[in-house]
Amino acid sequence: DHVVNLVGIEHVGIGSDYDGIEVTPEGMEDISMMPKLFDELRSRGYSETDLSKIASENFFRCMEG
Repeated sequence: DHVVNLVGIEHVGIGSDYDGIEVTPEGMEDISMMPKLFDELRSRGYSETDLSKIASENFFRCMEG
């Protein structure tokens, strides 16, 4: 929410690469927990369009150049 408020939904993405960290966020121990995160975002009012942007569309748009 904080980053979306700062820079907008078009500039936010969520990854799941935990390589190199020793402690994971509670409840997010591995990729299988990602649906919980998106359920929480839905409960905060994010639309399916917003969630698609956060999940991958913003990343792919940036990679296109």
